[in-house]
Amino acid sequence: MYVFDNYIAQLVDDIDAGVHKHGVYQLSVSVDGAPHAVGPSKGDQRLGLGHLCGPNTPHSLDGCAGKQVLLWLAPQSTLARYLGTCYLDESGFGVLPESVVAGLPVGDLVPAIAAGWSGREVAPICDRFLRAIVEEPWESAADLHPAIRDAVDIIHAQPQFIISADDLASRVALSKSRLLHLFKEQMGTPLRPHLQWLRLTDVMRRAVDGESITAAAAAAGFADAPHLNRTVQQYLGLRPSDLVNHPAYSIEVYLTANE
Repeated sequence: MYVFDNYIAQLVDDIDAGVHKHGVYQLSVSVDGAPHAVGPSKGDQRLGLGHLCGPNTPHSLDGCAGKQVLLWLAPQSTLARYLGTCYLDESGFGVLPESVVAGLPVGDLVPAIAAGWSGREVAPICDRFLRAIVEEPWESAADLHPAIRDAVDIIHAQPQFIISADDLASRVALSKSRLLHLFKEQMGTPLRPHLQWLRLTDVMRRAVDGESITAAAAAAGFADAPHLNRTVQQYLGLRPSDLVNHPAYSIEVYLTANE
C-alpha cells in the first residue's frame, strides 16, 4: 500500500470486502481484463472494468477472483472531484467506460507495485496513471470554498488530526453550523468521518514503520483497540489484523510528503 499526500494506491488480489464506507472517493480498475463488482450490497452490484464510489457511500467490493488497482482519493483533490462530476450518479456510484480504462497505463503500474518498489520509484508511475484521467490530480481543486481549503490545511497541521468543530469554525471565520454544512457539501463527507479516515491512514503509516496495531492505534488518536476495530470494520469492511496480514491489503511501502 502506497500512502501519498492526496491518495492511497495498492494492488489487490481476490478481494471480497463487505459493506463499509469512508470519507474518500474509491476508484478501482481491473488489471487482468476481467470485470469486478461494486455496489451498495452483495445483492446489488454492478460489473465493470472500472468503478468509482463517492465519499461516505456504503458499498461492497467483490474482485471476482481477479486483480485490481485500488485508489482512495482525497475528496479535495482535482481528480476526485473531476471523476465525481463525470461518472457518479445520484446513487453515489459510477462505472467508468471501457474506453477510459483501456487508456490507463496499468502495464507500468502493476509490475512496480507487485514488486514492492519504493514509494519514491512508484510515485511518477502513479502520476502517469492519474494523468491519463485528468491533469494535475494531486493538487487541491481550485473551486473549493476558500474557508474549506483553509480548514483542510488546519486539520492536517493538528497532532492526531484532533480538532473540534467549534475551534475549526472559529479559525476559518464561519459559524459551526455553516462550517459543517459547507464541509459536507464541498468534501462529500461530514467532518467527523473525514477526521476518522485521516487517523486510520495514520495507523497504516505507523504499521509500516513496525509499530504494533495497538501502539499505532494509540499514537494515531484512537481511544482503544475496540475503537480501532469498529473503525476499520466500518471504513474497510475488514479486521485491523487484515491491514498487515491479509494478502489483498498488506502494507508494503509508503511515501509521505517529507520523503
